[in-house]
Amino acid sequence: MHCTHILKHQIDRVKLFKRYFSCITLQTDVQRYQNMFNYKQSLIDSILPLIVVVFVGSLSDRFGRKPFLLAVLAGFVCMVSVYILVTLNPSWPVEVLFAGTLFVDSVGSWVVFNMVVYSYVADITSPENRAKRMGLLDAVWYMGGPVGNLLGGWLFRWFGFLAVFTLSALLWAVCFLYILMFIPESVSTRSRSYNAAEAEKSVKWGPLKNVAVLVKTAFRKREGNVRSLIFSLLALKLMVFLTQGHQMYLWSRKVLQWGATEFSTFSSVDFFIHQIGMVGWMLLAAKIKLHETVIAIGGLVSQGLWCAVLAIIPGPSLWWLVIIASVLGMFESSIEPAIRAMLTALVGENESGKILAFNGLLEAIWLIVDRTIFTTLYNTFVEIFPQINLVVQGGVCVVLVLVLLFLRRIFKRQPTPAPSLRTLHIINE
Repeated sequence: MHCTHILKHQIDRVKLFKRYFSCITLQTDVQRYQNMFNYKQSLIDSILPLIVVVFVGSLSDRFGRKPFLLAVLAGFVCMVSVYILVTLNPSWPVEVLFAGTLFVDSVGSWVVFNMVVYSYVADITSPENRAKRMGLLDAVWYMGGPVGNLLGGWLFRWFGFLAVFTLSALLWAVCFLYILMFIPESVSTRSRSYNAAEAEKSVKWGPLKNVAVLVKTAFRKREGNVRSLIFSLLALKLMVFLTQGHQMYLWSRKVLQWGATEFSTFSSVDFFIHQIGMVGWMLLAAKIKLHETVIAIGGLVSQGLWCAVLAIIPGPSLWWLVIIASVLGMFESSIEPAIRAMLTALVGENESGKILAFNGLLEAIWLIVDRTIFTTLYNTFVEIFPQINLVVQGGVCVVLVLVLLFLRRIFKRQPTPAPSLRTLHIINE
């Protein structure tokens, strides 16, 4: 009997280990499937906005920013509506969600939205205050991230997906109505006439005239080495994508064994700390008159430390290191507003929309490369080293810091641009 009991105990242990390894294998397979689904969705998010932003850049300079803001907001309302329908019909295949993606991407999604919003800010701000204003805009804008993640995670736990997506649809609708009724147009009638005349010069290009306008803006000859600086900043802006968090939710499930609620809480706290840190860094930089290159370097060093600390976490027992990482990465959000401020300061009057649209065009293309790199990396190393993306991101931060140190030396010899007549006119109003 004793031998039988021991044998039964050993069999139960074998079954338990089989279940354990079966769960590990299943989790890995699910992560790979979700990673590929997200990758396909990101391809749609890249290709369609790529086509749309080609036209919106010059058109927003001619017809104003508001129509395109409203179009994108309406697209987001439609997208969330599709998510609500899928929630109410769980038997539908998950691919139906692509329909929601198509709705918002057909009007440019975040590529157009970002371009138009930053063009709006460039319209109403002087070059001297642009970095600070864009930094504050980013802080307020992305402050919705931690609030949304935290609220969404707990709403999901208490009430399910329907409550999350219904609230999201209502908020997008409120944004649409607010822009429609309360936000004035930033492009003056005089500027619209000037931009229309410029567009007519490219009419011989036919349907490609909008592309021609964007390319002409980026490539036209400028004083000194301004054109080279513009190209350098555009390339730098693309490379910054490689430093940002990729597959973080999948990483947290694999390494920290977190669920949706735990991850949403972490990402909310992380976002909040980063936005507070960015505002403080921007205000300090404005007070002591730091150049935008120094602001961006501070952000990249901070992001590199964030990646390094997260990369050394081996398992759930060291979860508290994510708090240290969040504090060390608190200046990360200052990178992009600093680069955008330099870009818009280098171009001439009436060109901010075009250069940001050209940047959006490049970003939409680059997003395909970015997602391909990190999707492949994660799927390849998920079983043996799921921290691989964090290591690569940290390495890119080091390279970009060196590039910015070189650009800093060039900018020291660059004269400070004067505010444009259009900017002064709008500010005085």
